[in-house]
Amino acid sequence: MAGNKLLGCWGVIVGLFVALFLGWMSFEVLVHFFALLSTEGIRGALADAFLLHKLGELLIISTLVVATYVGVFRGRAAIGRFSAPARVPLWAGAALNLAARVQLSGADRFSTWTVVLMIVGALSPWVLWALRGPKRSS
Repeated sequence: MAGNKLLGCWGVIVGLFVALFLGWMSFEVLVHFFALLSTEGIRGALADAFLLHKLGELLIISTLVVATYVGVFRGRAAIGRFSAPARVPLWAGAALNLAARVQLSGADRFSTWTVVLMIVGALSPWVLWALRGPKRSS
């Protein structure tokens, strides 16, 4: 499937949109970080629950978007190779959302989304590992 020219063209188009989407999410995190940095200093910025949530969200969403892209345009074997290094950002994002959840009040509008991201970030590495397909015998 990776040799199909039409699929390769769509891969480039989708890749550009993915880069734009992830770039926008990164821009939002940086703007919030620098706004906090100017008002609260480095210690206050790194302890902000909303920044921890947005950074964890960026790690989880970007890893899963790239995993989807790899799976669609490169196949199951590529997901198998991608699943091992993808564990680190997924689990780091889940840990950052756990830290944000501890700091956020129950009435906060992002509190439920942090729980969803914690679950997705913690379970996604095993789902990616299972999607790799059967091993080929030599």
